[in-house]
Amino acid sequence: MENQLRQLVARSSLENVESKLQNMENQLRQVEGIVETCRATPYKHVPSGVDI
Repeated sequence: MENQLRQLVARSSLENVESKLQNMENQLRQVEGIVETCRATPYKHVPSGVDI
């Protein structure tokens, strides 16, 4: 019984880690998309003193 409980806790912890990893991968993809958008956007110099 104790061994089964340990296995259950270990599996639950692993699933939790996998879920967190999946979320981090999704966030990374979003950030990569933002970076690519920024790279594709031409830089426009705004003179100092001009409000955007």
